[in-house]
Amino acid sequence: MQSGKTPTAARAGLLSATRVVLERSRLPKSFEATKWEGFELSQCSGTITEILAECERLSPCVLVVSQDTVEKLEADEFRTMVGVGGSVRVLVLGTRKDPSLVKKFLSMGCMGYLPNRVPSPTLRRAVRAIAAGEVWADRSTITEVMKNMILKQSIQVLTMRERDILRQIASGLSNRAIADRLCITHETVRWHIRGLYSKLGVQDRFSAIVYGRRLLDSEGELTPREVPSLPKAPSPGEAPQKRASPRAARVEAEWKTFQTS
Repeated sequence: MQSGKTPTAARAGLLSATRVVLERSRLPKSFEATKWEGFELSQCSGTITEILAECERLSPCVLVVSQDTVEKLEADEFRTMVGVGGSVRVLVLGTRKDPSLVKKFLSMGCMGYLPNRVPSPTLRRAVRAIAAGEVWADRSTITEVMKNMILKQSIQVLTMRERDILRQIASGLSNRAIADRLCITHETVRWHIRGLYSKLGVQDRFSAIVYGRRLLDSEGELTPREVPSLPKAPSPGEAPQKRASPRAARVEAEWKTFQTS
C-alpha cells in the first residue's frame, strides 16, 4: 500500500479528507498523476477481497477498481461485502461505455461506472459525487435501474393467487375464463383483481394487462400470450377463422410498442 496526501490537502490540514483508493497496476497510469485536491490518495493491490478488506480499514473511502477485478466475485457476494452507500463506495472502470454494464454494477452495489479511458477531470467529478453519496451514471440508465427495481418490488408483494391471476390477465383472459381455469368463483376473481389494482397502482384492466406483462416479463415468468393472432385467408372448404376482438388487437399493439421501446 502506498499513501500520500496532496500538497493542497496537507497545507490545509484536512486530516479527515475522504480517501481515494486506486487499484494498483490494473488502472491507467495517467490516473496516478491526477490531481486529487481535497482527497487522500492511496494505491492497493491484491485480490478484490484483500482490496476491500484494506478499504474497510481506511474507510470511509472511494475505491476505484477495474471491471475485471470486480467480476471475480459473485454478484451476491460482492453486494454483501460492499452494500449500497456504505463506508466503502465503489467506482468501476470498465472496458467500454455500455448501459448494460452500468446496470449490472449498480445492481451489485457499486456507486458508479466509467469507461477506463475517461479524462481525469471526469474521473475526479465522479469520485467527488460518489464520496458525497451520489450515484454516478447517466440519467436514462439510472431511470431504467429504478424502474426494474420497482417492478421487482411490486411482484414480491403479490400473493401466489394474485400472481396466478395476473398471469391470466396478461394473457388476455376474461374474469369468467380465469375463474374456470383456476377453479374458483367469478366473485373470487373480482376480489383478487381489486387487490391487484391497488398493489400495482392501476385503475383499469387494460393498464393491468400492459403492466402485468411488463412485470412478469422482467421476472422471466410471462406465459405465452393467448391473444388471438391476425386471421389468415381460409383455404377452400375451410370454415372462416374467428377474427380477433378490437380489445385483443389493442392489447397486442400496445405490447408490441412496449417491446420495441
